[in-house]
Amino acid sequence: MATESMQTPSGVPAQPSTRQEVIPPSARAGVLQEALVSTLGSNDFPGYALAARELESVYFDQASSEMDSGRFSDAANLLGLAAQVARDSAAVLEDGLADSPEDLDRLRERIVETRAHGDMLEGLSHFAGWLASIVGGRLPEALSAAGRSREAFAKAIAHGSTRKNAQFFQQMVSAFEQMTRAMDALRRLEFAAASMLAQRAQALIEGLATEPADDEDTDQHALIRLMLDNVEALFAKVTYRSRRAGSDHKGALYHAERACALIERQIENLPSFAPPWARAFVRLELGVVQAECAQIAATVAQDEHRWEDAMTLYEEARLRLFAAARTALDLPIASAPLIQESLMTQATGLEATIGRCLAQRAMWRENQALRAELDSLRRAVIDGLKGAGVTVTTSAEAASSVEQTTMIVNRLEAEIRSTASNLEAAINDSNLDAQLRASLLEVVRDISSSEDQGVSFLAHAKRAARVIAGTMQKIGESAANVAIANLTDTLLRLVGISP
Repeated sequence: MATESMQTPSGVPAQPSTRQEVIPPSARAGVLQEALVSTLGSNDFPGYALAARELESVYFDQASSEMDSGRFSDAANLLGLAAQVARDSAAVLEDGLADSPEDLDRLRERIVETRAHGDMLEGLSHFAGWLASIVGGRLPEALSAAGRSREAFAKAIAHGSTRKNAQFFQQMVSAFEQMTRAMDALRRLEFAAASMLAQRAQALIEGLATEPADDEDTDQHALIRLMLDNVEALFAKVTYRSRRAGSDHKGALYHAERACALIERQIENLPSFAPPWARAFVRLELGVVQAECAQIAATVAQDEHRWEDAMTLYEEARLRLFAAARTALDLPIASAPLIQESLMTQATGLEATIGRCLAQRAMWRENQALRAELDSLRRAVIDGLKGAGVTVTTSAEAASSVEQTTMIVNRLEAEIRSTASNLEAAINDSNLDAQLRASLLEVVRDISSSEDQGVSFLAHAKRAARVIAGTMQKIGESAANVAIANLTDTLLRLVGISP
């Protein structure tokens, strides 16, 4: 029969199938269904119960095969059918209590056991549905399936099931429910909520580890160890993504490396009964986390300006994403090509990241060269001030000293130009020889009209003042009037020459 038209038991929603036929026509199933009708018609309740249990086994064995192949949706449907058979069987036995030749107390006990057995099968059906939703990335659906699975196992316990498996599965599914909530919170970047939920899941799994169990139940012990590694890896993933979002790249790197180690331990500790798809899923998770770890390490290298290391790590991340994309194709799920495409897109995007890293390296090197140039200039200014008798130790002191010096130079320049103008007027009014007067005026006007400024002007004025002083010495003080002599002395003092 086609899965798409299959009616699952009440309360067990149909899961999307990954192939056209979930249950191919089975002669054995047909015989058992005929036996159910026959025994029911003859009020053969023990025979009916036996045929029902055999039919459950047919469905259960087929569901186990589907689970081993990673077809979780198909397994969920088969387990749902098995649960319906168990519930129908309990109802038939209960209706036939009055007509049954069997011991009534024993029949009532069988009814309770059958009802609890149906609840267990329903819980497993929803658990398979949870797996189908998880691997398909449908977290809201996974949460719903986990909740229904937990409730079904709780009903099994309430209906009198004393089997340890019922309690174990209820607490296990409760842990998976909390982990699913944590994954959903992580997807929404709600890191505090994700950490809290992951810790709750961890507490539930640790509770399983402390429950008394049969020493011979090695499969159960192996499953608990695997679950503990899984939830610890989830907690580490939440932590490193939270640190990374807060730009604490070194802290993020520590927890990312821890997540990688925990997932690697999961691969090493996968029990012998684990199906091939389990290893493929864990390998995929490891590849993705290793790629994230390499990207975080690259960011740390960038922060420390280790550009070659950063580009090497980005390339490592890119190659790990390519490898993870190939692993995705080994998954027995319909969404495997979509996962592969997403990972390939991320890997290709890292090529642009490497390009940006190269651009940042070039910009950083240019900034370093400018910084070195500025430092050299700063040292030159400080050394120059020290040579002029000004002691400074910091750039701020040097700037203050230069500012003060500039103000002094500007004032001195103004005084020199003013003195030169006054000296020019005094020479024009003097009775000096015309040729001598013309010679002095040319030098004085060269000072007052000079286009030089600041220190260059002072040097120019000093040279001119020496020429004026030499001329005045040649003509003697008696030949010059007092005004010219006094102004010449003032000019000499202003340019730093002793009269």
